[in-house]
Amino acid sequence: MGKPLGMGAVKISNQKLWLSNRQKRYQSLFLENQWAEANRLDSETQNREKCVQDFESYILKYINPSVKQLRDLPRIKSLLTMLSWKGVSKNSGRYMEITRKQEPCIGQLKRNGKGTNEYSKRPVLPTPLQVIKNILLSHEFKEGEIVEATVLEIDNQSVKKGNKTILRTTITYEVIGSDCHSTEEVNKKGVALSIGEIVKVRIEKCQAASVRKVKRIDNN
Repeated sequence: MGKPLGMGAVKISNQKLWLSNRQKRYQSLFLENQWAEANRLDSETQNREKCVQDFESYILKYINPSVKQLRDLPRIKSLLTMLSWKGVSKNSGRYMEITRKQEPCIGQLKRNGKGTNEYSKRPVLPTPLQVIKNILLSHEFKEGEIVEATVLEIDNQSVKKGNKTILRTTITYEVIGSDCHSTEEVNKKGVALSIGEIVKVRIEKCQAASVRKVKRIDNN
């Protein structure tokens, strides 16, 4: 049973894809002094992306075929919202109390010395999306601000630059609270990211609640 405050969250970084050749795996038992596991580390980002997309398509086929991406499912959207939560700042949150004796109080504060049982009315808690929406209503983004963003799309293209052909990767992000998607362009190298991954980015261009361009902060 989890507590409403302080459970925290974990983030898996530097993900790697291992491919297993199941037919080769059972053709032999040993490989020199080790088990013949027939596994190899895949270094191509495209293969990892395909595995993620195939898994996503398979799940959506049986859950809701009309939805194109898992992140669009209400419960997954709520989960991603909770994962983006940075925690409760000092004096901005607390546990409900059985004998609450001061304001603010959930329900009418009783001044009989015994206090108010905040659980007595069984208040329905807001959803994660409702909580984050209320917090961000008055928030205006600023250039240089560091925020968390969810990777929506990764587009790799070969473009001409003079006599050379270089790789250009365009990454599309979703920043919670922004009324539009954000983009980042990376030249000359690929990126080790997955669709749905949550990363930290620095805002490069924005206006009020619209974050247009960002730059990913490399944690390596």
